[in-house]
Amino acid sequence: MRKLIPVSGALALAGQYPEIVAAFPEMVSNAAEIGAGVAASPMAEMYPDINWETAFRRMGELASEAWDWTEEAASVKAPILLVFADADSMTGEHVVAMYRAFGGFARDASYDGSLQPKAQLAILPGRTHYNILETTEVATLVEKFLRQ
Repeated sequence: MRKLIPVSGALALAGQYPEIVAAFPEMVSNAAEIGAGVAASPMAEMYPDINWETAFRRMGELASEAWDWTEEAASVKAPILLVFADADSMTGEHVVAMYRAFGGFARDASYDGSLQPKAQLAILPGRTHYNILETTEVATLVEKFLRQ
């Protein structure tokens, strides 16, 4: 892997707001209803081959048990761009913890930037976990990061 760009991702289930964590088990039993709603949305037009009911059921099943990959983050050697909304489903504390886990906020970057971490952090204003991809902002950040 040369570069990694998670968008609104978490390193631990507990890094998300409690109401989000509580909603995952409900996704399993409500997958048909949630999937039908998304299937009728503009997102379904962007991803026409996804079975939304299955996607939400599996997402709920996978996220219904605690998980934490914070320790594994240190093993990622590739440059990483963490992208979040300023009203994301992750807590601000978790966003900071993620950036720290990938080497961010460890020290001053030096006057010439030579001590900059391999990780970069972007927080998009006026965005949420649910609409962060509705603008070109993420694509612009990704393109710039990939060209570095």
